[in-house]
Amino acid sequence: FLRRHPESNKLNPDIIRTRIAAFEEALQTDGVSVRAVLLNFPRMLKYTPENIATKREALSECTGLTGPALIRFLSTHARLFSVSAKMMLSRKMYFMSRLGFDEAGVQQFIVRFPPLVTLATLQLDIKMNILLNRCSISAQNIRDHPVLLGISLEDRIYPRLYVAEMQGDVQAG
Repeated sequence: FLRRHPESNKLNPDIIRTRIAAFEEALQTDGVSVRAVLLNFPRMLKYTPENIATKREALSECTGLTGPALIRFLSTHARLFSVSAKMMLSRKMYFMSRLGFDEAGVQQFIVRFPPLVTLATLQLDIKMNILLNRCSISAQNIRDHPVLLGISLEDRIYPRLYVAEMQGDVQAG
C-alpha cells in the first residue's frame, strides 16, 4: 500500500493501524474489505476515528439506511465518506423538490443513485434545465431513471441534442 501511495508515508504506521481499525468498526467488517476500500481511496486514511463516526451517522441520516443495509451501502460507496452529508442534504433538497421529492424520496434517490451526493448542485441545475426544457424529458422520467443525471453534458447530451435539433426531433423527446 505504501509503495502505491507514497503520500501515506507521512503517516505513522501506528496511526494507519488505528485508522484502519476505526474503519473496520465503522463498517463492521473485516480488515480485508477495509484494506480493499483504502487501496482505491487512500485519502480515507486522513480521517480520524471521530470523523469517521460522525460521517457514518450523517450518511445514515442522509440515506435513511441503518444496520447491515447501511454497512453494505458504505462499503460499496466508500467515496461518500469524503462528502459533508449534512450540507449535501440541505442543498440537494431544493434541487430534488423540483422533481417532486420529499425528504424520504431524496433518501431513496440517493440510495438508488449515490453519485448524486458528489455532483455539484450547479451542475445538477444545468442538467435539470436541459433535460426538462430542451430535451422534453419529464420529471417523472428523471425520477424513474436517476442515471440520467450522471450523463455527461459535453460528451453525451449536447451532441445528441444538436443532432436531434438538426433533424427536428427535439419535440418528440
